[in-house]
Amino acid sequence: MLRRTYDRLGCFEYFEGNDKCILIKEQSKTKVREVYLTSKSAGEIALSICPTHAGIMIGRLGKRLVPSLQGAEIIYQLGRKYPFITVNEMGEKLVLYGRDVFGQSITDASPNIKASQNLVIINSRQETLAIGLAKVPSQHIFKEGSVTVINVLDIGYYLRFQGKELS
Repeated sequence: MLRRTYDRLGCFEYFEGNDKCILIKEQSKTKVREVYLTSKSAGEIALSICPTHAGIMIGRLGKRLVPSLQGAEIIYQLGRKYPFITVNEMGEKLVLYGRDVFGQSITDASPNIKASQNLVIINSRQETLAIGLAKVPSQHIFKEGSVTVINVLDIGYYLRFQGKELS
């Protein structure tokens, strides 16, 4: 399932060919599994000592892969097939404060975004700001006066909720 997903997103070769190892950690309380990216040598050590965490968590695997913020950034930067929107400076500030995205803040978007699809929110410098959820398909994503993308998790979250459990 992971290979098919990462292949479709255009980044599996990076994981396979650059001394990378993908580890999947089973959660005992839930059916959700965490997916980690490490170097091959760190992966071998992790398999032998079974640490709580190893490497960068790049997503959670349930019925489908839901990328973490770091995973979405890697997928977007390497694969360029992951849906995205680019926001202007005002939109960037609002996203970093945890706010949703209005259509007038979007300057560019992937052409085939579907409603209820996860996407990456980036700024004009191609920096990943957040994971969003499209409320509308791409042809309506620029609609002024309407929230068209919901902010699911942004990089400002870690600063706003330092020391609190991530929900």
